Amino acid sequence: MSRSEYLDGGVDLIGYEQFFDNYVVAGVNRNYNIVAVNVQKLWESLENFFTDLKLPAGDLPSFPKERPREREEEIGRHLDYIYSSFNRRIDEMEPITVIPSMGEGDSSAVDQSHLKTVPERT
Repeated sequence: MSRSEYLDGGVDLIGYEQFFDNYVVAGVNRNYNIVAVNVQKLWESLENFFTDLKLPAGDLPSFPKERPREREEEIGRHLDYIYSSFNRRIDEMEPITVIPSMGEGDSSAVDQSHLKTVPERT
């Protein structure tokens, strides 16, 4: 199947949203936390990102600068159609979100004092 055929089909055959949910839905049985970073909001929250992940502040100036994202307009329209509800979910995410473990994992690598935490799945 070509890229054009995939896009014209208008269906998520790859399962991106399910893949995403495997990481960002709380209540999944894992013994570690996941830190989800919304890259569209990363540069506006870069200092918090460094603080939250306990990265050396001295490395902040060498962090890559944000670059404009370019894509063909037609491809963008098709992808926006296929993933419209998924894109809304991502757009609504905080810049940095902690998805808590259900086990005995170590969460000390992340300063979670002010981060949004995803509620557990019911």
